[in-house]
Amino acid sequence: MCSITTNATVDQQLEHLELSNNRQMIEKRLIDFAREASPECRGALDVAGMHGFPADLKEVRKKQIGRHRVYYTGFHKQCNYHTFYIKEFKRTGVDDDSDRHFQNRLRSALSLPPTRRLT
Repeated sequence: MCSITTNATVDQQLEHLELSNNRQMIEKRLIDFAREASPECRGALDVAGMHGFPADLKEVRKKQIGRHRVYYTGFHKQCNYHTFYIKEFKRTGVDDDSDRHFQNRLRSALSLPPTRRLT
């Protein structure tokens, strides 16, 4: 069983989603995904990295949970994942992964230290 952490950006985004009950769904799914993994066994969060991202974002991964996209880093061998950004209600053409402004937002969020451990 591995752990997953969040940062201030994710905590703020989850607070915004609390009214629609999406917060509990996202947190529960992230906890379940982290629990699936162990240092010896891959889990659902050990998907391939993002393609087309710059070298400084090469470790970033993305998981769809409901209509949201959760961005995180980490690997089962470390037994820890770090969630650093949630793209709420993804829409085509808005904050696409290839957009430089969005990548800058990801960089900024990624630089924040973990603040809370979910598991």
